[in-house]
Amino acid sequence: MSGQTTRINETSFQFRVYNKQFMGLDTAGNGIDLVAVTDMPGGRSETFQIVRNSDDLNRIRIKASNGFFLQVKTADLVTADSKGNGSWGDDDPSVFIMWVSGRFDGEYQVTNGYGPTKAPQVMRYSIRAPKLVV
Repeated sequence: MSGQTTRINETSFQFRVYNKQFMGLDTAGNGIDLVAVTDMPGGRSETFQIVRNSDDLNRIRIKASNGFFLQVKTADLVTADSKGNGSWGDDDPSVFIMWVSGRFDGEYQVTNGYGPTKAPQVMRYSIRAPKLVV
């Protein structure tokens, strides 16, 4: 899956995929298939949680709003029906490798990611922290 990730809060994300649509659960169908659902996200169906492997932070599971994890069934089908209790190995279809292609900067990303309670603490620390210009 490639596309753009939008952070909603510290643990919740939305994913924009092809045709600038957001992916979500097919609530009009069986409720577990992953589809590109809307141009403007707003429902729980389009919000996911990323759970990282503590031993390898690039290995993740993606938890859907139905409480299950995404897993690859075929080259064309991803469903949200895994309990996510398997290994973190390459043989587990609910494990994804996450590559960060760029870093976000700025006050907006900090406040958007950390929320109204934690963001002021992070910003105060950032302002006081020593800077190294290279």
